[in-house]
Amino acid sequence: MGSTNQIQSQMKILTIIRCFRPGARFGGPVRSLENMVENIRSVKFDIYTADRDLGDTDPYESVVRDAWTTSGMARLFYASPRNRRSWALRNLVKNTDHDVLYLNGLFEPDTRRIFWLLWMRLIDQGKTILAPHGVLSPGALAIKKRKKMLFLRLLRFSGACRRVTWHAASSDEAQNIRHHFGEDARVFIAPAIPANSKHDESQRDLKKAGRLRLIYLSSISRNKNLHLTLEFLSRIPSNIEVDFDIFGPILDRAYWNSCQTAINKMPSHVRVAYKGAVSADQVLGIFPFYDLFVLLTEGENYGHVIAESLASGTPVLISDQTPWRNLEEKAAGWVLRLDDEGGVVDVFVSVGEMDESDHSRLRKGAKNYISERQKSGKAIEAHVNMFTEVGMWGSRKSRSATAP
Repeated sequence: MGSTNQIQSQMKILTIIRCFRPGARFGGPVRSLENMVENIRSVKFDIYTADRDLGDTDPYESVVRDAWTTSGMARLFYASPRNRRSWALRNLVKNTDHDVLYLNGLFEPDTRRIFWLLWMRLIDQGKTILAPHGVLSPGALAIKKRKKMLFLRLLRFSGACRRVTWHAASSDEAQNIRHHFGEDARVFIAPAIPANSKHDESQRDLKKAGRLRLIYLSSISRNKNLHLTLEFLSRIPSNIEVDFDIFGPILDRAYWNSCQTAINKMPSHVRVAYKGAVSADQVLGIFPFYDLFVLLTEGENYGHVIAESLASGTPVLISDQTPWRNLEEKAAGWVLRLDDEGGVVDVFVSVGEMDESDHSRLRKGAKNYISERQKSGKAIEAHVNMFTEVGMWGSRKSRSATAP
């Protein structure tokens, strides 16, 4: 490890991400990058991002625009729209000293521009890592499928991704990447680095039998299946009083309108409230006030919010389209198929009927599960190895290999 640390002490990562803090709408990719910056101390990160949150027309008021500034362990560049065009990205890559270029999101505008620059040979990047962040899962691709599949075909045809290294957060995501880009695609599996979780449970209310406090905390978009959760909630028998609070940015207004229609038809014993978007540093303080977190997603490459719920001692009910497994046998939650309506409703009823004694077993199981996963994981080491290997590959342009 000594030689690795010596190499890494000199390594600089230039990363391009659509949105970053103080924005609250880009979700998992921001948390993944924040956790890398906080935990991989031997790597220097330069972060190039937009000067406004996802969907906003006005820039942040609290940041310096179009200039490099230092924030914590990283340098940040909040780019105005004119500095996110192709020519600006070309100048960025050519003029910013870095060992590895790290791209976040396959279908993001900045990534498409980088691929165009690679195809036109306006930049020469044999040291590029691309993290798709789950967008190649079948569920994610099903949304605007024709447009996405056309882009994937054009990308394969152009050859612009031939020398890109793919960062997969799980073996499932690695399989999805190779399905679309071939078995010889160079893929590294480096699980997402979990946050350093600190939370205060002193204000948690005791669990009462016959009451269910349920939370949804994620972006409001079709692939998260909030409408399914609402549909299943309406089937909970009237002997269970339900309070369902929804947190998250509204990314699809038409979809949210359809969800509101379902909310307005809820039976009287099911109360639903939209609480708005929250920043990442608020999340751990919110979960302890709820009995169960539900996310019937179409697909997650990791799911930081799942880890945060477990770390807060709030059990989870999630779909089988995430890397999280064996929750029920660890008394930490449930993993169910999206078409298992009866199973979902049964979980709602079961948790609703629990008293404090029963529910405390789940809270303990949730904490133990995430604690064991974080201890046994080698996520930081996997990221260090990935950056080191790609940095070395970049200096040997003729080499082509598949990472384990």
